[in-house]
Amino acid sequence: MERIIIGANEAGQRIDAFLMKHLCVPKGLIYRLIRTNKIKLNRKKPAIDARLCLQDTLELYLPPDFHTEKKAFVPIAYNLDIVYEDSHILILHKPTGLLSQPDDCHSEALSEYVKSYLYQKGDWNPSTELSFTPALCHRLDRNTEGLVIAAKTATALRIINEKIKNREIRKLYKAWVVDAPSSLSGEMKGYILKDKKNNKSKIVEYPCENAKHVHASWTTLTSEKGRTLLELELFSGRSHQLRTQLAHLGCPIVGDGKYGGDKKSVHAQQLIAYKIEFTFPTDAQELNYLRGKIFTI
Repeated sequence: MERIIIGANEAGQRIDAFLMKHLCVPKGLIYRLIRTNKIKLNRKKPAIDARLCLQDTLELYLPPDFHTEKKAFVPIAYNLDIVYEDSHILILHKPTGLLSQPDDCHSEALSEYVKSYLYQKGDWNPSTELSFTPALCHRLDRNTEGLVIAAKTATALRIINEKIKNREIRKLYKAWVVDAPSSLSGEMKGYILKDKKNNKSKIVEYPCENAKHVHASWTTLTSEKGRTLLELELFSGRSHQLRTQLAHLGCPIVGDGKYGGDKKSVHAQQLIAYKIEFTFPTDAQELNYLRGKIFTI
């Protein structure tokens, strides 16, 4: 029998979600274990959708070899550009050319470097952690540089994700674009369709199958020599969103060859996530101390 005392990184999760991560088994098997009294929560048979609370006791009556063996974590050497750090979050400057998350072809990415940094620092140990893994709270495209928030705790991840969803964290960008919009400021609304085969998106004016709503705004900062510097704010977060919306507006990002920007005069795509503002008009619980803070690069 395995006894687990629920800590801060596990509290708040549904019991089935926690056990799927802890045991590395499918949801159907978790349900069967609960139905057959192999799982006890505070010495009672739990509901399948029960929420775990701090200091709850889970008892798992399973064979000793039931667990899937966890692979040993191998850290990756990399010097993170850390803009801010406290006990809950990291704010990082992601360079151009680095993936936010690993894909089928590339295992090294910002998320993996964050885990390596926290492992080497002693703030996270996957061999003793029951279910939580440090994670990025949002992403940037590979060729977009700028600020990214990473969560060091499950509480921070839940709160930051909720605040981003509710637009209580402002994410602002700067971009040099070809030509200039027809007005000094405005909003871009529409629907984005992604061609996964070619990893390219397009904007359509009306909702259709697989299209997702996108919304952003622009303000003109300066213009020179046939190009314009815009400040942009995201109100939704889709892959390639700003690149696609600006191209649809007739002002592709300088250096963004995929969406029509001139690549010859620059070495990289001219888009940067330069500012994050924690507005928090509603309660942010353990992260209330971030209210009003602004980080820029």
